Amino acid sequence: MMKKKILNNITYLLIGVVIILLLYARYLLLVNEGKAKSIEELKIMVIENIVERYDSINKKDSIILELEIEIDSLKENL
Repeated sequence: MMKKKILNNITYLLIGVVIILLLYARYLLLVNEGKAKSIEELKIMVIENIVERYDSINKKDSIILELEIEIDSLKENL
């Protein structure tokens, strides 16, 4: 009975591995056809998005800092 359970688990595991490999092969075919982006392209997109967000945050921070300086100078003038 225990042997049968182990064999079933191994069989399910192998079926899962085969399904994953088939999905990966399909992905590679889609990349080859130009219908999907490669992993390298996706990495580059993610990095560009991170840099863009960081630059945007820095720009907003600098605007806020400039406004705070302007407010302080206006307060001193009053």
